[in-house]
Amino acid sequence: MTHHDTTTCVFCPDLCLYSCPTVRGSGNSSSSPFAKVSVLHWLNRFPDSSGTKAEDVAYLCTNCGLCTEVCLHDQPVGQWLFEKRQELFSERKVPAQALRMCPDEDSLRQTLVESAELINSSKTPSIVFFPGCDMLKQGPEKVAQVVEVLDRVGIHDVGLDVDGPVCCGAPWRDVGDEAGFLSRIATWHRRFERFEGVVVAEPRCSRALKDASVESSRKRRYPQTFQLWKVLTRSLRSPSRKKIPHVVSLHKSCHIARHLEPHIMPECLSEGFVIERTQENVFSGRQEQCCGHAGGFSEWAEENALRAGEVLMEEASSTGADQILSLAPACAHHLRRARANRTDLPDIIDIVEFTQKALDAGTGKQE
Repeated sequence: MTHHDTTTCVFCPDLCLYSCPTVRGSGNSSSSPFAKVSVLHWLNRFPDSSGTKAEDVAYLCTNCGLCTEVCLHDQPVGQWLFEKRQELFSERKVPAQALRMCPDEDSLRQTLVESAELINSSKTPSIVFFPGCDMLKQGPEKVAQVVEVLDRVGIHDVGLDVDGPVCCGAPWRDVGDEAGFLSRIATWHRRFERFEGVVVAEPRCSRALKDASVESSRKRRYPQTFQLWKVLTRSLRSPSRKKIPHVVSLHKSCHIARHLEPHIMPECLSEGFVIERTQENVFSGRQEQCCGHAGGFSEWAEENALRAGEVLMEEASSTGADQILSLAPACAHHLRRARANRTDLPDIIDIVEFTQKALDAGTGKQE
C-alpha cells in the first residue's frame, strides 16, 4: 500500500459512492470505493478472517480515477486495488474469470493482417497506425476506415505494421501482471522507434504508454506518438464546414479527462464549428464519468459494465442531447452494446465516424 491511510476511507461518509461506475452499474453500494477499501483494510489487519476475499473486490474497478478526483483526501483507491491485483498475481491467486481480460494475440494478429489487405498498400509507411486490441476486436473494416480517414485529412503516408505489436500491454496490467505489461510496452517501443511517428487509436493505450514511460528508468529514444482523437479534431477546425445538425454530448473518456489531457476541450467540437449545438454532460471536465469499459471491468462483470454505460447515456439524454460523440472508439463500441435494447437513448458516434461524416458533408456526399 502507499503512504495514504486506508483508515480514512473506513470512517468516511462515502462521498465517492455515486462517482464509481461499478456502483452505477450494479446499483449496489457494497461495490463502492469506500466498501472495497474497507475490505482491503480489514483483510490486512485480519488476513485469516473468513468472508469477503480480496479477489472479490480487487477486480471491481475500472481505474478511471473519479473516486480520487472527488475525494477530499485524494485517496488513491484505484492504485490500491491494482496493487492488490499484482499481489494476487504474484501469489497465483488470480481468478480464472480475470484472465479473460488478456486478449488472444494470435487472433488479433490475423485481424491486423486482414486489415492490411483491405488497405492494399505494399510500401512501408513512414507513419504507422497502431489500432490496439480494442479496435482490432471490432474487425478489419474498422481499422481500414481509420486509415482511410487519416488519408483524407492529409496524413497520406500512413499504414499498418503487420509484424508489430497488436496490444500495448494494458490488459496484462489489468490482470495484475506488471512484468507482462512492461515487457509488451518495451517491445512496442523497440518495434516502432524505426518509424517517424505512431498514431495511437485508443486513449487507453496512450495512457498505458504514458504511465510506463514515467515508471521506466531507462533513458532511450521513444517513437513520437500522436493520439488519434487529437489528429482528427485538429483537421476539423475550419468554421466554414457544414454544421452537423445534432445536439451533441461529448464523452472524452476517463483516460483523457483525468490522465492525458484533463484541461483540453477541442475547440472544433465546441458549438458553432462542425456541431450545430453542444450540450455539456451532467458530469464533465475532470469529473467525466467512466462508461464502464476500462480496467478490464467489462470482462470481469460484463452486465454491470454495460449498465454503467446505460446510466451514462441516460444522463446525457436528460440534458437534451440526441447524440453522444466519444473521443475513444472503444468507449463508443461499449456504449453501442449497452444501447442495443434502448433505442430511446442518444445515438453513439466515435471521433472517426464523426470526422468521416463531417468530411462527407463538406464535399456534398451527405445532406
